[in-house]
Amino acid sequence: MIRSMSRAPRAGFRVGDRVHHREFGEGLIVEVRERDGFEVLEIAFPDGIRRLTSLYPLETARGQGRARPGAGSQTAATASATEAAPLSGGLAVPARTQFRVAGGSEDLFQTLRTGPYDDPRDFDLRLRIERFALHRGFDRLLSLDLLHDVQKYDHQSQACMNVLRRLRGRALLADEVGLGKTIEAGIILKEYLLRGLVQRALILVPASLVEQWDQELRRKFDLEFAVLKHGTAWWEEPLLLASMDTAKLLRHRDKVAAASFDLVVVDEAHRLKNQKTLAWKFLDRLAPRYILLLTATPVQNDLHELYNLVQLLRPGLLGTYRTFGREFMRRGDKRMPQNTGRLAALLSETMIRTTRASTSIRFPKREVTNVMFDLSDAERELYDNVTKFVRRVLHAHREPRRGAIKLTLLTLQKEMGSSTFAAIPTLSKLMAREGPGLERSEMEALLRQARSIESNAKMEGTAKLLSASREKFVIFTQFRATLEFLARSLRNLGMKVA
Repeated sequence: MIRSMSRAPRAGFRVGDRVHHREFGEGLIVEVRERDGFEVLEIAFPDGIRRLTSLYPLETARGQGRARPGAGSQTAATASATEAAPLSGGLAVPARTQFRVAGGSEDLFQTLRTGPYDDPRDFDLRLRIERFALHRGFDRLLSLDLLHDVQKYDHQSQACMNVLRRLRGRALLADEVGLGKTIEAGIILKEYLLRGLVQRALILVPASLVEQWDQELRRKFDLEFAVLKHGTAWWEEPLLLASMDTAKLLRHRDKVAAASFDLVVVDEAHRLKNQKTLAWKFLDRLAPRYILLLTATPVQNDLHELYNLVQLLRPGLLGTYRTFGREFMRRGDKRMPQNTGRLAALLSETMIRTTRASTSIRFPKREVTNVMFDLSDAERELYDNVTKFVRRVLHAHREPRRGAIKLTLLTLQKEMGSSTFAAIPTLSKLMAREGPGLERSEMEALLRQARSIESNAKMEGTAKLLSASREKFVIFTQFRATLEFLARSLRNLGMKVA
């Protein structure tokens, strides 16, 4: 019945357009749903979210957005609130929604109000309008009904409700790998947009994840983010997706800061573990009202890394840098906390961490087997010599000036645990440095010794494991030099390596 009626031409609205309604005032379009001949608009007005159709004449506000053709028409259809019931916080929620009709659309909207409904989508539209009008507070997640191709889990809903209600939109989402931190961030983002609490949002991710995030936002959340690219007026976009490295560039950072984003989401947030880095300072400068930091590893080497992340969310929550170290870090082991009860209580005010064991999700059973390899005599001798060198140089450098050399030496020690081939580039770089304990003759000897080793016990053992099975394998390694050595060696043995 409805579909057979004549309808107005498509309005062409888009998310982010600012419009003006003669009753509800200025609003921001946060959702656009296409229907046969018109669009259903979800608009954030000062009193909350309202869902209207593009058949209603809307005017642009302050010259922004795009005016709808025929805005001077007398045809009108609005959802107006009557019999408002007060809620906590001074808000009001309509007790019911009425359609007020004028002009040529009277029959159409009378049918939407009373039925019958020949097309299930029209009935669904009416129900969703009614439901939407009844929810203002965070007593439920409105966005869950608007997701696509998303498996919903209780732990994700609980995490989102905690962020929205208890943590007030400033949270470190530190769920273990595979539990859906990205989905949780998307739900929270969508929720704020639906309720009109966020009008401008920025998502910062590693460059390698920009395309993945863009696709996920479109497909699962119906959110179209502009991607920060050179030569485009990206700073005018209300929803922006960018790599952290691109956003913090000198030619971009001032415009990003001036855009005054309401919500900022940062993926792989453990990269902000050092407050002396440009990335940390850049994010701190943005000072958004809401901020979500996503990482499965908030602590990697030092509890101060966690401190620096919390400083972006709730400055001062964990005290000063020094008092945090004295109160919560064990002397001699920077990864192990003390006063764990007190620390957990403070972290609960800004961090949510869900473990796999605490969920009802059935993951494939993980079987771990440690395979021990005996180093060759040459490898063992080099490892011992490098370890002695690292200890001696660290002892020769006194705090606080040994920060840079300490990082280099710790990396060198890790590389030796990976492969001798991984350590060669770092040893070469050390040759150009000067300082206490950095004896050039000793470094030259270590470099010659490393280059003379052609075999690798770990690679030989790995090759035996691979050749004993016809299954496909994924090999992880931290250092590119080790990766390249493994790939080259396995190919020489006739194995296919992608």
